[in-house]
Amino acid sequence: MKKHIILFVLILPFMVGAQTNAFELQQCIDLALQNNPALQNAQLDLVINENDRAERRTRLLPHIDGEADFIHNFNIQRIILENGAIPSFTDPSRPDGEVIAFQLQLRNSLSPSIHLNQILYDKSLFETLKSDTIQNTLLKQHLAQSKTAIAVAVTKAFYSVLIGQQQLDYLDDNLQRMETIKSNTQAKVNSGLSRPIDVQRIDVSINNIQAEREKAQQNIDLGKALLTHLMHLDANRDIQLSGSLDDSLIKEALPEFMTAYDNRMEYAMVQTQQRLNESNLAIGKGAYYPRINGFAVTGYNPSATDFYDLFQKSRFYN
Repeated sequence: MKKHIILFVLILPFMVGAQTNAFELQQCIDLALQNNPALQNAQLDLVINENDRAERRTRLLPHIDGEADFIHNFNIQRIILENGAIPSFTDPSRPDGEVIAFQLQLRNSLSPSIHLNQILYDKSLFETLKSDTIQNTLLKQHLAQSKTAIAVAVTKAFYSVLIGQQQLDYLDDNLQRMETIKSNTQAKVNSGLSRPIDVQRIDVSINNIQAEREKAQQNIDLGKALLTHLMHLDANRDIQLSGSLDDSLIKEALPEFMTAYDNRMEYAMVQTQQRLNESNLAIGKGAYYPRINGFAVTGYNPSATDFYDLFQKSRFYN
C-alpha cells in the first residue's frame, strides 16, 4: 500500500503540470489582450487624453494669483521743481523760480497684491472641451475595436486548432480502419477469395489518408504558432488547448451576422469621426468670436523708512 501512495505522489506533480499547460479560449483571449503592445499603447493614449481633458477643464475655474514686490532704495531720487510753479509745493520764504528738491517716497516699500481671473465666454475654448469629449469617445471606440479584433483573431486560431485536432482524430480512425481492411483483404488474396488489385486500391486510399493527415497536422502546427504569437508566448512552446466543438457555437455566431450595420463598431467610429471633424471646424470659427473675461485685483502698498515698520497695521491702506 505504501508503494502505491509513493508512486501517486511522484506522478501527481506531472499530472498537475500537464493540466496547467492546457489553455481554454478565455485564457488565450486574456493573455492576448494583456500582452498586446498595440493595445497597451491605445490604453495609454486614452489615459493621456483623459488627463489632457482634465487639464483643459481647469481653465474654466477661477484663477487666483498672488505676488509681492519689495523695493529698497539705497539712494532715494528727489523731485526737482521751481519754487512757485506748483502752489502746493511753493515755499514763501524763497524767491520764485528758485530750484528746490525734495523726496516723495520712503526708503522701503512693499506691494502685495491678489489677482482673480475668470473666463466668462470663450467660444473656442467651449468647442475645444466638446471636441475633447468626442475625441475621448473615439479613443474608447478604437480601444474596443482593437480588443474585439484581437479576440476574434484568437478565437479563429483557437477553433482552427480544435477543428484540426478533430479532423486528425477522424483521419487516424479511418487510417486504422483501412489498415484492418487491408489486412483482411490480404488474407482473402492469400486464400484466393480476392484479387491483388483490391489490396493496391486500399494502399492508394491509405496513402491519400496519410497525405490528408500530414496536411491536418501542418494546419494544427500553424494554428498553434499563430495562437502563440497572438498571446506573445515563447515561439518554441508547445501549447495544449482545452475545449470542444458543438452546435452552440453556430447559434452564438448567428446574431453577429444578423446585427444591423448601424450597431457595428466600424459604423459608430465613422459617425464619431464625422462629429469630431465638425467640432474642429467649430473650434476654428470660435477663434474669431470675442472673448469675455472677468478680472479683480486687490492689494496694498505700505512704505516705511525702516524695514521692520513695513508691517505696521496703520500703513496698510487700499
